[in-house]
Amino acid sequence: MKMNGLTPTTRAVNTCIYMCAYKQDFYSKGFEIFTWMIDNGLKPDEHTLSSLLVCCAKNADVPNAMRLAKQFIHTYGMVLNRSHYTHIIDAISESQIEPEIQLDNGKASRRDRINLAEALFADMIQTGIDPDVR
Repeated sequence: MKMNGLTPTTRAVNTCIYMCAYKQDFYSKGFEIFTWMIDNGLKPDEHTLSSLLVCCAKNADVPNAMRLAKQFIHTYGMVLNRSHYTHIIDAISESQIEPEIQLDNGKASRRDRINLAEALFADMIQTGIDPDVR
């Protein structure tokens, strides 16, 4: 786009981030694109968070999913929606192949991650979001 004189929009950048989720070799590239987005004055939106969370879910990266959710809530005043919660829970689900993962400066067992998912469901309900079938 830049080579053709076009200025990337938030929507175009979100699409690039989303595409990085589907090939593990490009996982970190999604976060590089996000950094580029911020450095170039583009404002992240709910689709940016969704795209980054899809990257996390496809790569079973629970710590990054949780960090991103907190970052978007605190830095951008974002309110998590059903899609955001679903992607975080998907990351937890995908991580279950590992007996333990590093989470919040400690080890998280499979049971710990199930408890985290249950807490997310409770948070959804408390904020008025009905979990869907997925």
